Amino acid sequence: MEAGKTQENNLLRMVSIWELCDDHFCTSAGYTGALYGTYSLDSIYLETALKHHAVFVTMDDKDFLQKIKGRVGIEVYHPKDFS
Repeated sequence: MEAGKTQENNLLRMVSIWELCDDHFCTSAGYTGALYGTYSLDSIYLETALKHHAVFVTMDDKDFLQKIKGRVGIEVYHPKDFS
């Protein structure tokens, strides 16, 4: 339980650099998750990238990347794409 709380706090600190983690943001991220069939944590990262028109780099090349690549309006990569 403690490890989960630590991870949640770390996520909120990281995302809050770019976004205010309020109800509106969480609702938007939830909609993004439903639209692309992604998990909630992935949806938070994706929503932030979409809102800021950022290049998105994900470590998950088997599930998450395949669901969103070519379907979202931003560039999406896996680190191996840069080698």
